[in-house]
Amino acid sequence: MYTAIRNLGAYNVSGMATLNAFLEKAGVCIGEAGGAIDKYVPDGVVAHFGIAEHLTSQESPSSTELRALRAALAILEVTDTMNAQRAAKKTSSLLVGVRVRPLLLCGPARAYNQGVF
Repeated sequence: MYTAIRNLGAYNVSGMATLNAFLEKAGVCIGEAGGAIDKYVPDGVVAHFGIAEHLTSQESPSSTELRALRAALAILEVTDTMNAQRAAKKTSSLLVGVRVRPLLLCGPARAYNQGVF
């Protein structure tokens, strides 16, 4: 999963505080859905769900995809809440993109992403 605040540079001085608040809340959503943050990028976060070593005997790729989608929906809900708070302060809304891509699992210990975000 890849998330990004679009046009982050337009948020001036508040951009860093906005990014930090978003990253904190997105991290909670990802963790609660059973994902793990892979890395932070300049305007968002990259997370994974269901990498081979995290799969249990009862978990299938489709269940990991559902967890990723749950996290994505939770992140969008958090963004709506943040935008409501920003509207009350008369500041511009956040535009957040969330992209969920399937992983190709190749063998017991190898996984790689299909394509580029």
